This record gives sequence, C-alpha cells and structure tokens, in this order.
Amino acid sequence: MVRAGAGDVSARRVFRNLFVFGEGDAGNFPRFQAKMNVTTSGRPWSQRGLNSEVHFARKSMDIQVRQGIHYAEQRNLFSRISSNEADQRISGILIAFDGATEGFQTKLAVSLDRANPWLIWDAVQNAAAGPFGHNLTGIDFCFFEEGFPPAEKRAFFDAVRDFNERHPERALATLI
Repeated sequence: MVRAGAGDVSARRVFRNLFVFGEGDAGNFPRFQAKMNVTTSGRPWSQRGLNSEVHFARKSMDIQVRQGIHYAEQRNLFSRISSNEADQRISGILIAFDGATEGFQTKLAVSLDRANPWLIWDAVQNAAAGPFGHNLTGIDFCFFEEGFPPAEKRAFFDAVRDFNERHPERALATLI
C-alpha cells in the first residue's frame, strides 16, 4: 500500500486487484473480510478528514460515471469522530453527490459502529432530514460481523423505525 500511495504504477495494479471485489470473492467470507480490511485501512486516520472524504466520494463517483454506471450506492464508515464532525462529512458527501452528472445517481449509506451505533446517529438523522437527505439511503452495519447479533440493538432499531415513521419521505434502510 505504501508503494501504491507513493505513485508506483506496478504497485497500484497489485493494490487494485486487492481492492476490487469479483467472482472469486463470492461465497468466501474470510476472503471478503480480508479485502474489506485492506480497503478500510488504506490510509492513516490522520489523513482522513472532510476534504479527503469528499474528494474520495467525488473521485469514486467520477470513475463510476466513466464506467457507464447510472446508479451507485457508496458506503462510508465514519469512525473515531464526533457527531459534529460526522455531520460535516456526511453533509459534504451528500452535497457532492447532488452534483452528479445528469442521468447518474449516487447515494450514501452511512456505516455505523457496531459496538455503539448511537455515536453519530444524531448526525445521520440531521443529514437525512436536511436539504440533501434524498441522497442518503440507509445505515449500514459493516465490518466486524461476528459477535454483534442484531437482537442486541433493539433499542437502536426502534429509534430508526421511529425516524422512518416521522420522515417517510426520507426513510432509511437498514443494511446488515
């Protein structure tokens, strides 16, 4: 990853093969999780911020448009940040997605921390109910799948249902 980040073209090709999910990954959860670990740790936490998050979202969207994809849903895990920071990052990405090329839609599903999904729930609700909330499709419980049964999050799922009942035009899907 260090060589790829430094611009080494041959390393970028190798990294791309690790990053892309394909037929060989189907039905192989350990392989999927290994690739997911690579994609989620591709850059140090110190380099993550509003500008880099929005830049990455726009760059991904531009690549998808060039590939002829007309609808895409991106997931983004906002971890180790405050609700205020999450509010800024989610809003920045939603605004970027609102500027998509005509005939193309890209949406966001916010990935939540499985251990404590409440950490940025207020930011997610604010974004969903805000002016660009039509670009926010759901919440996602990704990453460490094992050891976090949904039944343990009943109170949180009740809060999501309550939000959806109050805002049916901006209802959020729950992805697990």
